[in-house]
Amino acid sequence: TQEKQFLKQSSSVKNDLSEETSSNEPYEDIDIILEDCDVENNDDFDSDKEQEEDEESLGTKIFFCSRTHSQLSQFVGEVQRSSYGSDIRLVSLASRQNYCINKSVQKLKSVTLVNERCLDMQRAKKSRPTTCDVDGKTVKKSKCLTGCPYFQPRAVERLRDDVLTEVQDVEQLVAKGQHLSACPYYGSRAAIKDAQVVVVPYNTLLHKSTREACGINLRGNVLIIDEAHNLLDTISHIHSSELTGHQ
Repeated sequence: TQEKQFLKQSSSVKNDLSEETSSNEPYEDIDIILEDCDVENNDDFDSDKEQEEDEESLGTKIFFCSRTHSQLSQFVGEVQRSSYGSDIRLVSLASRQNYCINKSVQKLKSVTLVNERCLDMQRAKKSRPTTCDVDGKTVKKSKCLTGCPYFQPRAVERLRDDVLTEVQDVEQLVAKGQHLSACPYYGSRAAIKDAQVVVVPYNTLLHKSTREACGINLRGNVLIIDEAHNLLDTISHIHSSELTGHQ
């Protein structure tokens, strides 16, 4: 194993250095450095092993990937009508633009602006004390949140549990999020870990940063790509930027 090979190399290096420094001056730093390396290597080895065990314990997931949200909704509809509709844990992923229920953010037409506004509201979620003065005296203090009112941990957890209980497409999940005052975007992302089937658009799956941010790990799982002849064009579009002459 890598651990045994590393320990052998460590001992050989230690012997070589001790032979080279066999003069009257002690070389105490050698043992300290090698012991630190051994500890770091063991910690990395253990953490990687624990991560692999956690991934295996979650079971095999099926990732169904298609080009458009309408095609994904058709797939979800077929699952709902099948004999597995009441037993399967299915999660539909979509962009912030499709899942956002905050009206102030919905007004932004650009996907980039929606993403930036969502992240800005999360960073701005800090309490601001306000005071009420009566005759020059402070009689009350209150706090207000400047972040998104739908990004609340308990509400998102309730929506996550609801997602795992019943198969829902994007439109149904948005309606459920409005009813629970919970963010469908983060509610669906929180349900990925315990889901059996994850329905995901091309862009989310093929873009590495987005895939990792959503917690999608394809290792050891099943990936089904619908209309795979569109993959090359999609990958080219994801990793390309256009500049007009005016810009």
